[in-house]
Amino acid sequence: MNKNTDFRFDFNKVGQGLFYSGNIDDFNFVCDCGSSYTKDLGRKAIGPYKRRLHRAPIDMLVVSHFYDDHANGLDTLMRGITTRNVFIPYFTPIERFIMAVRREILPGWYYTFLRDPVSFFFSKGAERAIVIGGEKGKRGPAPKNISPSSKRIDINLPDDGTLKRTIRHNEHWERFIKAGKLLIKNHSGYVTGLGTWVFRFFNFKVKRKSDGFKAYLKAEGINPENPDEIKRAITHTPTREKIRGHYERAFNEEFNGTSLVTYHGPTGNLRRDLYVNCERGLSFNGCPHLHSSNKKGPCHYAGDRMGQLLTGGIGLNRKSVYNELKTHYGNYFDTVFLSQIPRHGSRKNWNKDILNDLKECSHWVASSGCPSFFGHPHSMVVLDILRNERCFCWSNQHDRFFIE
Repeated sequence: MNKNTDFRFDFNKVGQGLFYSGNIDDFNFVCDCGSSYTKDLGRKAIGPYKRRLHRAPIDMLVVSHFYDDHANGLDTLMRGITTRNVFIPYFTPIERFIMAVRREILPGWYYTFLRDPVSFFFSKGAERAIVIGGEKGKRGPAPKNISPSSKRIDINLPDDGTLKRTIRHNEHWERFIKAGKLLIKNHSGYVTGLGTWVFRFFNFKVKRKSDGFKAYLKAEGINPENPDEIKRAITHTPTREKIRGHYERAFNEEFNGTSLVTYHGPTGNLRRDLYVNCERGLSFNGCPHLHSSNKKGPCHYAGDRMGQLLTGGIGLNRKSVYNELKTHYGNYFDTVFLSQIPRHGSRKNWNKDILNDLKECSHWVASSGCPSFFGHPHSMVVLDILRNERCFCWSNQHDRFFIE
């Protein structure tokens, strides 16, 4: 890697949600863009980011899952900006329908997005979309052993035939596949940017029982075996509102588990000085910006561990999910110095074993509102982090948090 490589990574100020952006030299990427807390997200967070881009393209846009607090800024983000590659997990039409009835008031474009996410991205000018599936038990190559590439972005992910068959049954995306604009890939490989920075995804496909929901759709005159009927219902307000009234009681299924986790870091040995700028945090380990107002400033970190783990919407409380995550990232855990706390700091979705497995990870970031109506981050999660002598950082709608 070029010893003069410059980078900056921002947890942008969105409160409950996530809008993460990164720049490595002139390579730009974004992970999620949404908030259920910040009003006027475009003016307060997306606008300042787009001005920093100076009309440069977004090389990678990763959407971890489709809940509105991670996706309701996509329309504004992509407006007037070239987006070269979009990475998403796959949700069936029924799963997308249940997402559509979670909230009472959402913008109309969001339902269009849920009806057909791939067509939505292409309508916004995306050059290529990559849908990523998963499989069990494959440990990836260590970042330092990844072969460099001269390509701006190099997608070293194997095809996923099983997922492709599912998609062909449910969607009308064949024209995009044949044109090479849509790739159906498995998470067992990796992606590199500028040949120097590696991205590795993890997708755990949750198996859900949807018989009850299918029965309700049938009672409402919607054929649950016909994907087109389900997709039409997503954008039909009377149908959506009628079913929404039954959502909390009968169909409160969680889809965050089927979420893309994203690791990113340098492909080879690179020792750099990092400055972690955090306006709000707690620590027992002497970080200078966390103890008194007259000592606030960037927290200096020098070393060759610069990997970051963005957990998206996944919960780690289920043993099967966590074990798969450990296997998948087994060669990467020792390179992580910063991790996003799963599910905004939810105690229900926390697994403190990750503190032992990410033993070199010094900074833990909660992306949630302040104050949070959901009780995030939970005090016990924060205490677990502090008791392990790690730095807890809070990215919310008031406090900036970035690394450079």
